[in-house]
Amino acid sequence: MGLLAIERRNAIARLIHEQGSVTLCELTALFHVSSETVRKDLLALEKDQRLVRTHGGAVRVAHREELAPLRERRKDCVAQKRELCRYALRFIRNGDVIALDAGSTGAELARLIACTFTHLTIATSSLEIFNILSENPDFDLILCGGHFIREELAFAGTLTLSLIHRLHFDKCFIFPSAVSREWGLMDSRDDLIAVQQALIHHSDAVYVLAYSERFEQTSRIQIDEMRPTYTYITDSALPEEIYKRYLDNQIQIIKE
Repeated sequence: MGLLAIERRNAIARLIHEQGSVTLCELTALFHVSSETVRKDLLALEKDQRLVRTHGGAVRVAHREELAPLRERRKDCVAQKRELCRYALRFIRNGDVIALDAGSTGAELARLIACTFTHLTIATSSLEIFNILSENPDFDLILCGGHFIREELAFAGTLTLSLIHRLHFDKCFIFPSAVSREWGLMDSRDDLIAVQQALIHHSDAVYVLAYSERFEQTSRIQIDEMRPTYTYITDSALPEEIYKRYLDNQIQIIKE
């Protein structure tokens, strides 16, 4: 005997919560029902705000990601941050001129860079990252100072931006608090977002680093759109369905 509609819909909601997304074909095969029945299920679940319908399926409801203080974010998903930062190292070469965005993921990347490379030129608006990198005497460091944001151990504002606008980078590494196919790269502080946008504008190549839980989330303000020219780096826990959907939209994601 087939499942009752309420049982089937609860099962669909659980599946989307676990996987991040499902297709219409997957659901019809799994529950042995018609595509019209699945469409009705998805419509009912969307009305209950348990999913968001897409062309050919549905995705998990994106939750708004608010920026916690830096001291708290240092404790979040440390293993995932270290994993994705190790993947990011393959895109750095000695002699590069790079820029590092502020944040807890940036601090993890800076620690790896400091013990892996020599002869890099590195610019950052993060005092924490600057201090980590200063342990390597072979680096040429640029601290983009300005108005000091104490809770972020980072600089922002007109003075910071004026310095960045005089520089050029081979590569920049950006650490948004949310990544979404619909809304792009997002964060919650407009002063820090202005710095991120300036780094992107003055870089030949852009690398976006975010651990898997930040994908298909939203925050207050858009940094930039999802651009196929950027390289997106995450950890291996990113659900395969989300990974495939990004690839189908010509978004390159590195996750192993």
